[in-house]
Amino acid sequence: MPLKNNKVGGTSDELSKSGAEELAGRTNAKNNSFQEVPRITAALGIHDTCGVHNLHGMPAVLSAIASAIFANFVTQENYKSELGAIFPAMVGAPENSNSTIILGGYNRTASTQAGYQLCGIAVTLLVAIVGGVLTGAALKYTGVRKLQKDEQHQDELFWEVPENKED
Repeated sequence: MPLKNNKVGGTSDELSKSGAEELAGRTNAKNNSFQEVPRITAALGIHDTCGVHNLHGMPAVLSAIASAIFANFVTQENYKSELGAIFPAMVGAPENSNSTIILGGYNRTASTQAGYQLCGIAVTLLVAIVGGVLTGAALKYTGVRKLQKDEQHQDELFWEVPENKED
């Protein structure tokens, strides 16, 4: 059973109907293909050891863009009482509210909300890129020992691993 809503600001039902889930899956599979990984490595000059870019990055960007597109077409008539749960900033503040917790209530229009969704994508990408560059610089320019080619992927050098059992 699909979830009614998710945290990126759209509904999983909408994403399913639009084919965005399938497109995200195809994006992940295509980027993980044997032809794409070397091209990405060559183009960017970096190596994504764990496949985070392909598995999480590109499908997340695709999903976030779809979320902004869906936010642009949101109407009160389509969402009725669920609008506040999915897009809290698009509903008005309760009239008799004494709450100090602010969870929306800005009366944003659909196009304004879509702009905020796109701004969220930009901020997230900025934080991810800056964090990745700082981490890469810290690993490259500090005393972290670089592994020789024959030492790579040799867990026995750094971890206790169980002996291979032969049946």
